[in-house]
Amino acid sequence: MKFRLLSKLIHNPGRVYTRVHVHELCTGPEQRSVDRTIDSHIKNLRKKIARFLSYRGLLDSVYGVGYHFEI
Repeated sequence: MKFRLLSKLIHNPGRVYTRVHVHELCTGPEQRSVDRTIDSHIKNLRKKIARFLSYRGLLDSVYGVGYHFEI
């Protein structure tokens, strides 16, 4: 799931995805429950990115909206 999430964000830099949209992209529309799972995946991806890059702002939160990947 994390790879699909990161892939989607990287291929559309600057585009903001809501938590619901990210959840549907990663799990499909058949699973409609939206919880904090996406937040956990984002947190884990940020940790992994930080291991290799000193710039931590690549995977940003947009307050009240969702997430985006910034180059």
